[in-house]
Amino acid sequence: MSHSKLGMRKTRSPGRANASKCRGSANLEKSRQSPDDNDEAGSLTLRIQWHTMELARLAEKGNEVAALEIFRIAGSATNTLNKLARARPDLFIPIAARRTCWPLLWSPHPEAMGEDKAFAQYLTLGSQTGLNLSQRGKTFSTKVPANEIAFHLLRLAQALRRAPIKDWDREDELPLLHVLLRFDAGDLVLPDAKQLRDLEGWRQREGKKLPPLSRVTVGKWKPAVRELFRLVIGEKFDEHPQLLPLRAAVIGHTKDDCGKQSPGIVREAMLKKVLQAVNSLAALD
Repeated sequence: MSHSKLGMRKTRSPGRANASKCRGSANLEKSRQSPDDNDEAGSLTLRIQWHTMELARLAEKGNEVAALEIFRIAGSATNTLNKLARARPDLFIPIAARRTCWPLLWSPHPEAMGEDKAFAQYLTLGSQTGLNLSQRGKTFSTKVPANEIAFHLLRLAQALRRAPIKDWDREDELPLLHVLLRFDAGDLVLPDAKQLRDLEGWRQREGKKLPPLSRVTVGKWKPAVRELFRLVIGEKFDEHPQLLPLRAAVIGHTKDDCGKQSPGIVREAMLKKVLQAVNSLAALD
C-alpha cells in the first residue's frame, strides 16, 4: 500500500505540488482562515519540506554547508514558533495540549532548562493526551518494553477516537506509523486495506465510546486496548523479532500447572504486561 493511501505524500518538487492536497500544518483544528490562506500555507509547507529534504540529502553525503544550514533552519523555525506561541496562545496551546513533545532550543544551563520547563507548562503540553507525562506522581519509564508498546497503542487509540482515518492529518498519522514501524520487521510495511478497515471498525465499536483516559477510566480502556493490540500486531506476536524484549521480560513466569510453556501462555503474559503498562501511562486525575 502506498503512502498516498494513508494520506502520506512523497516529497515532490514545489512546481508540482498541489496545495489543495496538503493537509498537516495547514489543517489546523477549527481553522478560522479563508480557504485561500489555507492553500497558501499548504503550498509554503510543501516548498519548505522539499528544500529541507534536499539539504538533508546533501548533509548525508558529508556536505558541511548543508549541515550548517539545516541547523540554522531548525533554530530559526523553533524561535519563530515559540515567539508566535507567546503572542498567539489561542492558536498554539490547543496544538501543544494534544502533543507529547514540543520543539525547544535546548541549553545545558540550569536557568535555560527551567525556562523551557515553565514554557511547556504554560502551553499545557500533553494535557489532552490522557498520558501521565508530567512530574506529578511517578511517571512511566520509556525504557520498559511494555510501556513503549502501550505508549504507541494509546497514541494510536487517541488518533482513532478523534476522527476517521480518511480525515487524519500528518500529526494523527504519526502514531499509526510508529506502531507499525515498531512492530513490523524488515522493510517498511504500511497497513493494507483490510487492516485500515479493521482499525476503522475498532473506532466505531470501541474508540468512540471510550471516555477520556485517566486512572479512573483506565478499566474501561483495557478491553479496547487488548483488541487494538491484536489488530495492529497480529496473533503470533510472541514470535515477532521486535517484541523479543517484551517476551524476555515475561518468559520466566509463563509456565502452566504442568510446568510447560505453550505459545498461548507466553502471548497472554505479554499482553497482560502491556495492559498493566496502560495503568502506568494513564493520566493522574
